[in-house]
Order: sequence, then C-alpha cells, then structure tokens
Amino acid sequence: MRRLLICAGDRELTRFIAESMLGRSASEPPRPDDTWDVARAHTGLEALTLVEYGGRPFDCLLLGPGLPDQEVIEVVSRMRTLDVTKDVPIFLIVERGRDPHSRRIATERYQVAGFLEKPVTAEALHQTFEGLERKRRILLVESREETAERYASALEGAGYAVETATTGRAALDRVPRLAPDLVVSALTLEDAHGVEICVELKQTATKKPVRVVLYGQVSALANTEITENTHRADDFVQAPFDDELLVERVGMLIGRGGKEKPRRRRKSLRGAAVDLDRTEDKTEQGMHAVEGTSPGHKNIPPPSASPAPSGPARRSTRRVPCNISMRVAGGGGTHTSKTLDISHGGIFLATDEALEIGTRLEMTFQIPGNEHVVSAVGKVAWQGGGGVDGGRAGVGVKFSRIDPKDLKLIVDYVNRVSRVVYSAT
Repeated sequence: MRRLLICAGDRELTRFIAESMLGRSASEPPRPDDTWDVARAHTGLEALTLVEYGGRPFDCLLLGPGLPDQEVIEVVSRMRTLDVTKDVPIFLIVERGRDPHSRRIATERYQVAGFLEKPVTAEALHQTFEGLERKRRILLVESREETAERYASALEGAGYAVETATTGRAALDRVPRLAPDLVVSALTLEDAHGVEICVELKQTATKKPVRVVLYGQVSALANTEITENTHRADDFVQAPFDDELLVERVGMLIGRGGKEKPRRRRKSLRGAAVDLDRTEDKTEQGMHAVEGTSPGHKNIPPPSASPAPSGPARRSTRRVPCNISMRVAGGGGTHTSKTLDISHGGIFLATDEALEIGTRLEMTFQIPGNEHVVSAVGKVAWQGGGGVDGGRAGVGVKFSRIDPKDLKLIVDYVNRVSRVVYSAT
C-alpha cells in the first residue's frame, strides 16, 4: 500500500482527492484492499509535521494552493531538506497558464515531478499517480531530421521518453496510441501548420487533456489566430533557442523527466555570457550602439505611452512567453539577463540577483524578429518565486519610460503571440 500526503488550503479539494484515490468515503475506516493510504493536511506546518513524525514514509506528495501559513514553494523547499522527502516525488496543483515563474523554480531547484492542473478530476488523479514509475512521454513533431534528432537527444538526456513524427498527420495518428504527456511541435511542418495541429489535438482530446508547446519564428504567427482560448497552445518558444531552454520550458509544464544526466546549469545574472548583437539604434533620438556606448552616456527614452504606475495592484496587461537576452544597468552593476515573459506594461527577468522593489533599471533589448534595439527605463515592481538561500526566480519590472515607437514593437509581439498561447484570464 502506497502512502500519499495531500496538502492544500481547500478542505473540500483535499477530501475529493482522497476519496477519488480511495474509491470510497474518506470518513470510512481503512480497508485491507486499499491501494492507497491517504493523509490530508491544510497548512504547511501540518504537512511538515506529518512527514517528520507520521511514522511510515510517504511515497508521494501532492501540494496545492491556498495554505494559510506559507507559500507552497516554501513547503516544497523545506520538504527537499528533509531526509525522508528529499527524493520523494512531489506534484503541485496549479492553474493552466498561471505563474510560470514558480513552476520554473519548482522544476529546476526542487525537481518537482509534475503538475496537476485545475479543475482536478478523478481520472487526472489516477493517470498522474499510476505513472509514477514511468518516464514522462513527449511526442516531438519536426519535419527536419537533423533538428528533430537534436531536440530529441536533449529531451532524452533530461530523462524524458521521446517519440518523433515528421508530419502533422503522423502526429495526430500517433497521439491516441502514445498518450503523451506533452506534444512539442514546430510551427512549420511539411503538411501542416503547427497551430492547426495544436487546435485539432485540443479539440479531439477527451479523457486526457493534451499539452502542446509550439516553437518557431515569430513571423510564422503572422495572420494566425486560435479563436478558442481553450484550444490554444500551453507555451510558445520563439526561435532561435538553445536545447537547454527547450528542456526548461518542457519541465515547467510537466515536471522533470526522471533521472537526469548532468547538465550545465544556467549561470547567475552577473555571470551570463550571452549578449545582444552589436546593433546600431536607429531611433530618432540617435542613441548610441548597445556595445561601445560612450563612457558616462545614459540612454534616457522619452516618456512612456503606457499608463502611469498605479501601485502594487494586480496586473491588467497580458503577458506572453519571451526568451531574449537583455542588457541591464542598475542595482549596482551592468549585466546581461534573460526574459521569461513580456507585456506592454513590463517584463519579467530571470535572475538570482537580490534586486529590491523600486530599483531603477535601464534596459536595452531586441524584440524577436526585429533588428531594432529597444531602450527602456523601468522599476522593479515585484519579486517572483522564492528559492534556495534567498535566491529568486526573477523580478517583474514595470516600464516607466519608453519610446512610443518601441512600445508599439512590444505590443505587436504580444498581440501576435497571445493569439495562439492560452491565457488564464
């Protein structure tokens, strides 16, 4: 009999999960034929107490939102410091399209095994836990043989079981048999557009939802839209990108692949080695090139066309995935950072630097598919995630000054990607 610990702030949710796994009322006494021994907790402290002093070790942990005493990611962090749970599979209950930054931290730092998306169903629960011993399955759809081999090798090296299909038709035929945890598809295929494949997979999925990641050039999204939000892709990775980024984005959707081969970890923000190309800024303000800017010169953009900051209220602007290198000056240094997502109101930087809320940053970067260098000034508005030894998943930066022409480039990119990527709003 396996032991499962469920921890979430919603008592009705934990009861539903327990009864779904047991196949009976949770108030009934244990039976000899039970396949699961289920324990429930509704605070982080209760969960940690059950783990440390609850007798027989747990075989699996399922953690959900709404804990009254601490963030879920803090509970995960503590679990990984305990001998009894440092290697135990941990699953998180999440909402589709929400908080990719916490997912990134959960996967990269705490090796979370997977994510169970709301609304939680009995079938989804059984499918999740019945596959504890198997590798996560990925169907890679790519018409170019060399590219397919490269991406498949990277994903297999991260512990995933990968099958490939060279056409959209072959992918659609294979999904019912393979039942993959994720489909990763190029936008440009020999017989179809990746967006068409995504829509058909989402439409025909019945028992098990199909997660889809699309990748390719942003230009391939021109005049493309998925009208139903529920049929949109779960993520988009704009090309070009490195193998490590693809593995990272896959992990943010379905958790780690299993026992990984050693991989090069991402460097911290100050140690990052990727810079923007040496490109001249051709704005009417005549700014200097990103590289070789004269000493002491500061590129101060004109006032922003964005609304004025309104304090720490919830964001009303739509954010979309965006992986670009960015030159950042502020917080005591100049360095290169990576972005995780972007909106016309701000940008999220992946960094472990302790940048305090209110820190002023000067940023230069290029929007995918455009050679123009955008220059903007912003302030750290929030800190994302929460990590080991005070490390952070990154910081959210709100634009305070940006050229209206540069802002239009951002808006065009956001609008193009948001037409094919799911929005929780």
